[in-house]
Amino acid sequence: MSPRVLPAAWLALALVSAAARAQEAPLSLAAAQAEARAHAPEAASLAAGVRGAEAVAGDARRAFRQDPTLSFSAQPGALSGESQGLGYSVGVSLPIDVSSAWVPRGEAAAADAQRAAFERDDGLRALDESVAVAVAELAFARRAVVRAERIAALQDILAEAAGRELAAGRGDQLAFDAAALDLARARLAAALAVGEESQARLRLARLLGRATAQGLIVDDPADAPEPPDEAADAARVERDPRVRAADAEVRAAQAQRRWRERQVFPMPTLSATYSSQQTGAPGGALTGPVDGSLSTIRVGLSVPVPLFDRQTAPRARAFARILAAEARALAVRLDVRSGILASGEGLRAARRALDATAPVPVIVEREFQLLERAARAGTLDAMARALAVRRLEEAMQGVDAAVRDARLARARWVRRTGAEGP
Repeated sequence: MSPRVLPAAWLALALVSAAARAQEAPLSLAAAQAEARAHAPEAASLAAGVRGAEAVAGDARRAFRQDPTLSFSAQPGALSGESQGLGYSVGVSLPIDVSSAWVPRGEAAAADAQRAAFERDDGLRALDESVAVAVAELAFARRAVVRAERIAALQDILAEAAGRELAAGRGDQLAFDAAALDLARARLAAALAVGEESQARLRLARLLGRATAQGLIVDDPADAPEPPDEAADAARVERDPRVRAADAEVRAAQAQRRWRERQVFPMPTLSATYSSQQTGAPGGALTGPVDGSLSTIRVGLSVPVPLFDRQTAPRARAFARILAAEARALAVRLDVRSGILASGEGLRAARRALDATAPVPVIVEREFQLLERAARAGTLDAMARALAVRRLEEAMQGVDAAVRDARLARARWVRRTGAEGP
């Protein structure tokens, strides 16, 4: 195959692949986030944590947790030197919790379940952010492929123009070789861009819980992130699931301490025993048989005296948990507020950068057409052509990077504020 056939075949293959991709339905950011929440393993793990905490909370509310004790004893044979018979007794005892410890125990477990639910919400926010980042990276990778293909096509035209000039005696070998090297570099960049796009597609497919990334393309709308509303930052801090999870941890620690304090109350034990004793006189002691039985029922109450086991160690641990939870709640509030403010500043900066690149796409399209016509007409020297192409490539890359950075900044801001995504 001749060298001139290779660029044509390469361009035809690129057009065919682009047409095949155009036939597929692109995946929007909202649809990708919904799919990840429904199928990602991370979402299933978060849901499982909430279900487990709710099961523990349901068990913690049970009031009767002590099992009764059954006892039986028998005494066959001689009872004394003057009588003999068979005796047995049956008893039951049951500890009674009079401290109502199940109330604060249930409150502590319920607070733990709430904390797990808030942590799930925060985890889903983090998953949404990861998906938004992956979607932005895949859209950027697709733009990089299109950009590299356009630059390679333009370099092909410039290389042909340099070849015509060399054949006509208006150019030199150095200019022709420079154009050939630029064309090779452009084709290499296009090949690398295709590989980067495939890797970005695989990363997004993993987040979506898909087994394959084949056919996965994302929507690339011409949107611009809106600057955040700073007046709502205070309310966003209190609504943040990380703050609410920290507050739930404080409530759980406080309820646990009340539970341990109630366990100091003694737990009485009720008991009931039925005894039966058969009696009979030995032969010759009395005239005629004298047989009988003696039955008794005894009810008892035992109360432990809490002199030494006063739950001192569990109460101390509960108190330490309260102190740690309160300190963490304060730190979480500061972290959340700082994150909201920083992400807001980042989003506003990204919006300014995106606004600065607004006129660039129109200029780039015009320069592409002018440069192509100039190359075919032979009105530009090799150095001017190379500088113009490099300037176009850098301008296109700057616009694409500004779009990606704005989307990443919005993803970070939405993650920290819980605002509606684009």
